[in-house]
Amino acid sequence: MELNNTDGPTFSLGVVITAVLVILLMVGDRVLQEFGVSLGAVYIAVELFSGLTGVVVHSLLTGGVKWTLFFAITTMSIPYLNEIIGHKTGFPSGRYQYRGDVGAMLPGGVPLAVIFMWWMLLYASLIATHAVLIVFSLPGNPLLIAVLTAIFAAGWDLLADPVAVDSKLWEWEKKGKWMGIPLSNYASWMLTGTVTIFVMQMVSGSMDGLENHSAWIVYLPLPGYAGLHLYFAGACAKRKLAPEATWVGIIQALFLIVLYILVINR
Repeated sequence: MELNNTDGPTFSLGVVITAVLVILLMVGDRVLQEFGVSLGAVYIAVELFSGLTGVVVHSLLTGGVKWTLFFAITTMSIPYLNEIIGHKTGFPSGRYQYRGDVGAMLPGGVPLAVIFMWWMLLYASLIATHAVLIVFSLPGNPLLIAVLTAIFAAGWDLLADPVAVDSKLWEWEKKGKWMGIPLSNYASWMLTGTVTIFVMQMVSGSMDGLENHSAWIVYLPLPGYAGLHLYFAGACAKRKLAPEATWVGIIQALFLIVLYILVINR
């Protein structure tokens, strides 16, 4: 991808500053919590808002207004239905109950923050998938894109769910093999992620703006996503959860960083 006239020094500096602020806001409170300091619910709200802002701004650049709107609706509504069904029936994820302070609740007993996280994670995972397609010269098949995006998202939850359970935000009725998390949870992530992204592509089409900006801007979410993996890998280590979780997080983060380096040099 070559620079076009919108990627001048001022524009690029603005993107970098925005990205740095978003990352600091998103991980700042979480890092402090690991040292016993909490900045409270207000900061968490700001943290969530900053992450959503980063997704919206980047999505507008790469997909445009219509695509951004359809992506947001699809990636929140389908996971929302999945969360309602899973919470009430245990299908397909397994039965679980929210126990801690998970913030505002939507009808059906689903935390609003969880739905927003689906939106953000599927977006970062979709960007990672497009990078994989370019680096490995794979076809842009909608089903392949959906499956790869779901794999990235489920990979992140391998780290996040054990930390959340250890923090007593929710608990599973039947303990599973992955640090007490049932494998059905990750099957649910794969199913929900795949269906969501496949439907999204049928509704909103492709991200038309991918070719309109330099590659380092288009794939800028990848280093941030890698940082999120490293944070949760560190949290798993500090909490003395299974050591394999820490290594899974480190390996995933390194893959995302290498992927970013490769894709911006294509």
